[in-house]
Amino acid sequence: MTEGTLINLIKTILKLSEQIKRRLLEHLGRQGRVSFQENIEHLLRVDENEFIINARRLIEKHHMEESLNVERLAELSFMSKSRFQRKIIALAGETASSMIRTFRLRKARHLLISMPEHSIHTISANCGFSDPNYFSTVFSREYGIAPIRYRQQVLFNRSLNR
Repeated sequence: MTEGTLINLIKTILKLSEQIKRRLLEHLGRQGRVSFQENIEHLLRVDENEFIINARRLIEKHHMEESLNVERLAELSFMSKSRFQRKIIALAGETASSMIRTFRLRKARHLLISMPEHSIHTISANCGFSDPNYFSTVFSREYGIAPIRYRQQVLFNRSLNR
């Protein structure tokens, strides 16, 4: 681990501890007399939601990187791969790989319609898929239609509705 990475990790930990402290004080102020256990449970729920939100933000930010995978997300979250994966499954009910694939496919679906002048190859690359054939296979499996047919069908339906 480089010195810069270590410094960033320390800054992140300090920032998170300040956020927890602030939330605890806010929660205590709102709740008046509540048990310590209730306060901790509240903070854990908030942190769990933020963990998922942060994971989705990381996916959105790095989705074009073909190398984006569970290991990379765990690294960006300063966690081990196994801990990251267990936490994602427990909180989101799906694997990190599934979250990445779902985001990429939704992005591709949007780009297929909003950028009809671009090839399937270009769109698949813009969504982080290195192999357009694999992209087409995964897209077809998820949506039950090939990307090119999906584009044609949606654009045709739009032209009829005008």
